[in-house]
Amino acid sequence: MTPLRQQVASAFLKRYGTEISDMTFVFPNRRSGIFFQKYLAIEAGKPLFSPKILTISELFQEFSSLSTADRTTLLFRLYTIFIRVSKSTESFDDFVYWGEMLLNDFDDVDKYVVDAQKLFTNITDLHAIDTEFDYLEEEQIAIIR
Repeated sequence: MTPLRQQVASAFLKRYGTEISDMTFVFPNRRSGIFFQKYLAIEAGKPLFSPKILTISELFQEFSSLSTADRTTLLFRLYTIFIRVSKSTESFDDFVYWGEMLLNDFDDVDKYVVDAQKLFTNITDLHAIDTEFDYLEEEQIAIIR
């Protein structure tokens, strides 16, 4: 069975030939685009200029005047808010580990269009259950789970 990306590469090469280098292909992620380029090279059988390959995120960035903040900037902003809201004295170095996890969680909430209010209510409820039964031993908790 021929992979779908290879079928697409073959169809576009047959129809447009070397003009394919003037086109832009949009994929859900970088990995899909890399595989498409691989199949394009296989189908072409000779060197050719690759078309522009974008992810959906990159496409939206091209059409927007806004820019995406880099990971470090996001971590510093999150840390600043955390310190202000929680009044914690935790250092940035200690915060980075779970700050990264939190940024990944926020990204997942955005990607999968999750109702954030319900999600964080569930997390709060789970935490309450964990603290309510903190007298149990690890083995007992494992059995309950």
